[in-house]
Amino acid sequence: MMKRAFELWHEAEREACSEVVTMTGGLDFVRRNTLIESKLKDAMRSAGVPFEELDAAALRERFKGAFAMPEDSFVCLHSRDAGVVNASKACEMFQCLARSRGADIAENCKVSEIDDRGDEGVLLRTADHGTVRSRKVVVTAGAWAKKLLPPLLGSDLNLSPINTTVVYWRTKADRDPRLYQAESGAPVFIVYADDNRVLNAYGTPALEYPGLVKFCLHHGPATDPDSRLAVPNLEDFDKLKDLTRTFLPNADASQHASAEACMYTNTDDEDFVLDVLPGKENIVVGAGFSGHGFKFGPLVGEILCSLALGEEPEFSLEPFRVSRFL
Repeated sequence: MMKRAFELWHEAEREACSEVVTMTGGLDFVRRNTLIESKLKDAMRSAGVPFEELDAAALRERFKGAFAMPEDSFVCLHSRDAGVVNASKACEMFQCLARSRGADIAENCKVSEIDDRGDEGVLLRTADHGTVRSRKVVVTAGAWAKKLLPPLLGSDLNLSPINTTVVYWRTKADRDPRLYQAESGAPVFIVYADDNRVLNAYGTPALEYPGLVKFCLHHGPATDPDSRLAVPNLEDFDKLKDLTRTFLPNADASQHASAEACMYTNTDDEDFVLDVLPGKENIVVGAGFSGHGFKFGPLVGEILCSLALGEEPEFSLEPFRVSRFL
């Protein structure tokens, strides 16, 4: 699926005359001799993604000391086929492309209810734009899907919105300030610190904010999208400091340069929900992206479009069916 997503990102960039994807390569730090290590290697091989296994010495030499790892318990997988999407710029790009095709975008418009009327279509009741009638509706409401779906399904699909913490570190003052910059060859990175988690934390090189490397926890406490405090969880800072000192030894973890909160909507298995709602043929849903959906954005759009038009998607959607939670 990622191969097709890359194709669609580049198609959109060409059409919009914009660049939103920066290829950097990627590092996966994973515990040795674990199921996750086997799954990662198998997934890359099956997808035809070349990768190289680096030991601690090769890692230090390749990236000039920017990265390290506990050699006795971790292995590093390096792939050149990875990168960063500028999320804000990407959203602007797709909005411009949508408007060029005649779409009307109602920003900051709260949908309070989705009313399926069968053959008569679907009514969207909104706070500021009255009631909108449509033949089909595609629901991609993020954390708010947990509130919009139960009246339609009798279930919230066990969707779990969480509040995650993002920090930005400077390079240590006595080190080359270019060490963690994307333009200098610094890669994205993922840390699989526990045997039983898909991943624990991830980061990107200095790109979004010049000179600041980004590091994020992939988990956090439950939250409500309408009442959450959009601030980082202070108790998470020590976790990120420990991970930073272990894997990014030349980032200054003594004091963060900036921090912010992010919101995920997780499913129990951390796979997406991409489906037509059972018994509601007019309603298509994309939800539960579990913190790793944005990079698939244009592919998710293509799949949801196919479902709304009654067409067969290119990929099997069995892993993403609503029925697995009902």
